[in-house]
Amino acid sequence: MWVNKLTIFLAVAILFMTMAYNPASAREITVDANSSGADFRSIQEAVNNSSSGDTVIVMPGTYMENIIVNVTSLTIRSESKNLGALVKSPEGNKSVFLIKANNVTLTGFNITGTEGEYMTYGEDDVKYLAGICLENVSNCRITGNTLFENHVGVCLIKAYNNTISGNFLFNDSISLGEGSSWNNLTDNTIERGYISLSAWSSSNLISKNKILNGIGISFACCGGGDIVSDNTIFNCSTGVDTYDRGIYIRNNTIMDCFHGIDIDQSSGTGVYNNTILSCSVGISIDTSYGVEILNNIITSSAECGISIPDQKSSERICNNYFNNTINIMLGNNSGCTWNNSRA
Repeated sequence: MWVNKLTIFLAVAILFMTMAYNPASAREITVDANSSGADFRSIQEAVNNSSSGDTVIVMPGTYMENIIVNVTSLTIRSESKNLGALVKSPEGNKSVFLIKANNVTLTGFNITGTEGEYMTYGEDDVKYLAGICLENVSNCRITGNTLFENHVGVCLIKAYNNTISGNFLFNDSISLGEGSSWNNLTDNTIERGYISLSAWSSSNLISKNKILNGIGISFACCGGGDIVSDNTIFNCSTGVDTYDRGIYIRNNTIMDCFHGIDIDQSSGTGVYNNTILSCSVGISIDTSYGVEILNNIITSSAECGISIPDQKSSERICNNYFNNTINIMLGNNSGCTWNNSRA
């Protein structure tokens, strides 16, 4: 008899557990600034009345809001597939979206109206500004948005394991603040902007992005282990600029930049299989140690293919193809290892 009672008890317990964790309990919440037929008129109201696992669906229209997202596992998406929802900051000194919860997905919006990168109120009181700002969060997905005229389109502050993918930015940048690591920045197009990584932002993947008519990809000191691969960088001041950190730069196409790749005071950096065309200097290496330059194509450089000023270092430069008026410009450098030219 007790066996039957135990069986019934377990069945009821499993039923309640299934009901408690059933994904079907997640709601779809609609937002429409122009209609009373939706659940809410503003995105912030919808977020405030949402729960973990819900989806906020925003109808086409213009939304003058600064939105704080503090609900975990929330999806906020535009209903229109042609970016019909414009979200504009009514105050230039606030981020349009400030995401402060993990596992948030934000997709399909036009975002504008933030002015500046940060504001300082005291020695340790810094307020970061962006079209989308991720603050101390992980596992968020920012996909398929258009960001313009914010100065900083997407900003990560001490954020980990996030994905920034498939966005278009105009006069905007993607900025990884200090301590932001293991993030994926992939398939974004940036016109008249850049990607920058601050100190101790390590082990990030920057892949398959297009950066046009801007600054390029820039790394500040410290940290390392980042991968820069399969990007196209055109008409920028520097294709990839790294200072005092070791990273991997591979399979990129860099054209019409002042410096294709600029490596300064770095160690353990690998430059592999890149194509660098029509830059002033293809690769510049200054005060660095243990840099590998392998299997790259460097052609049509106005000044030189590779520049290594006066120093005693230990670069390994092998199996590259050069076709420049001046292929190599050296100072008093006695530590480099070379091989024969490509057949």
